[in-house]
Amino acid sequence: MLFGDWRDEALLDAIGEALVLERQRERTEREDPPAPLRREVAELRGQVSALLTLLQGAKAEVIGLPRKRPSDAA
Repeated sequence: MLFGDWRDEALLDAIGEALVLERQRERTEREDPPAPLRREVAELRGQVSALLTLLQGAKAEVIGLPRKRPSDAA
């Protein structure tokens, strides 16, 4: 006993509640990646999509190149 009255029960309840909230916060952090990481992943996905779009557009613009000259050409 710390105080020997109702304050002991109130203190135990407060400490218990703090522990519950801390455990919930830690679980949430482990389950859900932090916001900066989510933003970076979203940005990278956007960049990959843009790159794929550009590459697909470039395929339509490919022109025929002359064949390689024979090795005995001067």
